[in-house]
Amino acid sequence: MIAATNRDLQAASRQGTFREDLYYRLSPFVMHIPPLRERREDVTLLTTHFLERFSRHLNRPSPTLSQQVDERLRRYGWPGNVRELEHLIQRAVLVCSDGVIRLDDLPLIEETATGQPADLSSLDDLDSQLAAREREFLQAAMESVNWVIYGDRGAARQLGVHPEKLRRRLRRVGLHRPDPEE
Repeated sequence: MIAATNRDLQAASRQGTFREDLYYRLSPFVMHIPPLRERREDVTLLTTHFLERFSRHLNRPSPTLSQQVDERLRRYGWPGNVRELEHLIQRAVLVCSDGVIRLDDLPLIEETATGQPADLSSLDDLDSQLAAREREFLQAAMESVNWVIYGDRGAARQLGVHPEKLRRRLRRVGLHRPDPEE
């Protein structure tokens, strides 16, 4: 069995918040893997892996990273660890248009080199920025699959969500399939 956690299971076991018998079943071989922010040299390797995996899944050629994107990815603090990088690259593969991922394809990483969010004057600013980015993301995802929601090549499958949930979100942000006469 392989298990992962960011908690100190030995301390939790002593405090009674984790079953002691389960701790001893898991503890014969413990590996400490530092978070991504402590192993920045792995960012490039993981990025390459995710680019190839998602490109193969989408049946597209693997895009390349612009120099600015590569630098930004290596400087970023990765509070969401490897999973955050994986989701970011999945989104970038979906929205990049000419085989090169640029900073515009990664609007969710507008943080400083320390990983701290950019200053926002109010919570309303954050809400409006998030809504605008969600709309941009959904529009790019839908355009990449020619506005198909259902099926193996549909946006819902590509994004890993139920088709009806995707339809609700599209309605919420005011997106609909463009009229072919436009």
